[in-house]
Amino acid sequence: MPQPSSRDEVVRNAQRGNSLTDFFLRERRPLGAELLTDEGREQQAREQAEREGIVETLLELIEGLYVHLPQKRATYGKDPVQRLRLLQQRVRQRSASLTRWAFDAELATIFTELRDAHTRYVGPARWRGKVAVLPFMLEIFGSEEEPRFLVSNVVEDDPVFEGTRFGKGVEVLWWNGAPIARAVERYADRETGGRPDARLARARDSLTFRPLGYGLPPDEHWVYIRYKTSDGEELEVRVDWRVVDTSRKDEEETAPVLDAHRAFAVDPVSESVRRAKLVLFAPEIWYRREQGLATAVSAAKPPEAGEWVTGRFQQNVAAKRVETSSGEVGYLRLWSFDLIDDDGFLEEVQELLKLLPSRGLIVDLRANPGGYILAAERLLQLFTPHEIVPTRFELLATDLTREMAEARQNSVLLEPWRRSLKEAVENGEPYSRAAPLTPPPLCNNVGQRYGGPVVCVVDANTYSAGDLFAAGFVDNRVGPLISIGKATGAGGANVWMPSHVRRALAGTRYRIDAFPEGVGFTLAVRRAVRSGASAGTLIEDVGVPGQIRYELTRRDLTEGNVDLLELCGKLLASEPSTDLSVERVGTAQLEVVSSGLDRVDVYVDGHPAGPSLRAGSDPLQVTLPSPWAEAAVLGFQGQILRQRRLIHR
Repeated sequence: MPQPSSRDEVVRNAQRGNSLTDFFLRERRPLGAELLTDEGREQQAREQAEREGIVETLLELIEGLYVHLPQKRATYGKDPVQRLRLLQQRVRQRSASLTRWAFDAELATIFTELRDAHTRYVGPARWRGKVAVLPFMLEIFGSEEEPRFLVSNVVEDDPVFEGTRFGKGVEVLWWNGAPIARAVERYADRETGGRPDARLARARDSLTFRPLGYGLPPDEHWVYIRYKTSDGEELEVRVDWRVVDTSRKDEEETAPVLDAHRAFAVDPVSESVRRAKLVLFAPEIWYRREQGLATAVSAAKPPEAGEWVTGRFQQNVAAKRVETSSGEVGYLRLWSFDLIDDDGFLEEVQELLKLLPSRGLIVDLRANPGGYILAAERLLQLFTPHEIVPTRFELLATDLTREMAEARQNSVLLEPWRRSLKEAVENGEPYSRAAPLTPPPLCNNVGQRYGGPVVCVVDANTYSAGDLFAAGFVDNRVGPLISIGKATGAGGANVWMPSHVRRALAGTRYRIDAFPEGVGFTLAVRRAVRSGASAGTLIEDVGVPGQIRYELTRRDLTEGNVDLLELCGKLLASEPSTDLSVERVGTAQLEVVSSGLDRVDVYVDGHPAGPSLRAGSDPLQVTLPSPWAEAAVLGFQGQILRQRRLIHR
């Protein structure tokens, strides 16, 4: 088949994908229908053994490694272990109703009812990266008691909408004959999420996005939607489901072998949805990533107000200057932490910050599905003069985790938990001691790079490493947290994939083999425990509540978050304005320029370099003693530390 020859053709083919119907009919066919032949009987026996192996392995892992098992049993009154045992019995009895489709569906349901987006049953590899989509996006605005649903984006020039008035800004009233609010509530019953509002937010996404590797396709092939236009006319449209491919070329080659991925905290479903949204609504970013055309941040001049700027990590972060009635502020959009180069990511964010106003910064984490924990936690240091204390993690104390921690290949990976796991099993403690995944020195080796006040915005779809960033933002006193709804999505764990579990259990009694056809799982292995003023508080099922709650308005959805930005601008304007700039002049000379500060202290390699210096309008010249490796310049307003810069030789 000839390859698409132009950018537009590549994008158009990706956006239109393939009809759901072919996929649906093929996958619904009960396997083993041809079992009258010898070959069919052999296939049946092979599938029987494979299913028994899958259920037995999952039983062992849920009982011995799944870190939230006691909490989920207590909170939801459901026992996944018993459900798996019942399924195991049906498999062994060769139940006629347990088709391949029904087997996968039952496992998906058992995992979904844990209300844990980190812990999923993953279907065959051929489903991986495939997302069933409708070519538009819904957003919720208004109160929690009376939510309303607005179309916030559509695929440009999509033929399905030709001759209709359906488009950005219309309000959806009915969905397949049901009131839209009721339809979302119905989907919420089938979703993960520890709180009702979190499940509702996920259900809104599942109306139009269904990653097939982590759940079942829609029962319907198309939907009927009744909507209202801006002038009040009510109309209907039929929209067919389609399947788009969001897999990345480099992913299968790198992900299984990188130890960095054992420090991930990500919701794989939300990450798949995020990628599908890129294909449909940000095709230029998707195309450049697919073609390897990402560019470095250009610092030639600050962008114009409203103009996005990004670079190599364009799928993860972008920035712009925004105007509010309180003045111009910076806006940093953290789309995802799905990356492995945390050093490069921090460097790019620093370059972006240089292009933004110093008077105040909005960090927007809404719908961030998480990713690399080190990238999320190390980023916090750029926004505060205080030392960052990272989130800590615990393992479930079982014979399996103890033996895993004792295995030679895990001597570094699990060393912080090894002794306490042994002691916990002996004295009956349910969990190990808590220890950080991100080394504290790495959380503080760059230091503050943005001196203005910072606010952070989250919602119920801010999940996993996004939860961890929000927790660190609050616990380390970086600034106020604004939540759309009650709190973040409440994903408090480190997630492992099958390859991670297999390597960790190699050589133990609990070693596991790869599942057939690329079937797999994601599993919450280490649970997150907050630090600082919230020390000991869990994130799972609770989330990180904002100090300020906010409900999106229609204007937010149709005019670029205008009301939300106004609120953020007022909060930033109410904070003290200080700044500090430190430049090296020669080998051992620093020039310090400050504003809004009363005094400056200089430390060299952890020791005071002299008496405090009075801050003022004139630059300060500081000579460092020789030899030196690291200088810290601290700026105080009264007795309050406002600024801190690290200088490395």
